[in-house]
Amino acid sequence: MIMEKNIFGCRASGVSGLLLMLSIFWCASIYSAEARSFPVSGTVTGAGGGNEIGVVVFVKGDQSNGTMTDEQGRYSIDVPDNNSILVFSLLGYRTVEVPVAGRSVVNVQLEEESTVLDEVLVVGYGMQKRQFVVGSVSQVSSKELL
Repeated sequence: MIMEKNIFGCRASGVSGLLLMLSIFWCASIYSAEARSFPVSGTVTGAGGGNEIGVVVFVKGDQSNGTMTDEQGRYSIDVPDNNSILVFSLLGYRTVEVPVAGRSVVNVQLEEESTVLDEVLVVGYGMQKRQFVVGSVSQVSSKELL
């Protein structure tokens, strides 16, 4: 059996030395991959300056890596690297994309999104007595519609 010194100065035989080297490189690659990700936190406010609850925050391109803001509008998320882009989304507000750019605190203010209804479609079918209907009932004549 031939014994050789590897780059660490240890003596190891052929197959066991190779396994030792592969396991060291594997551990180093896992460590370096985890070292690149880091936490980012911040607060999301609305147009009026109040904190927004329930804003969905995720890393662009990876919707499985996401979170929501709490009662104070705060969030915390782990991003894979400095070049990540955070996406902030809430119904009634414009979706905002913000680059992390190496920051650990990213605060965002959302803008309201106003939508205009072009047309309204009213559908009615069936008959029911007023006394059995739960909700609002009103009667409109065809003249009032025109």
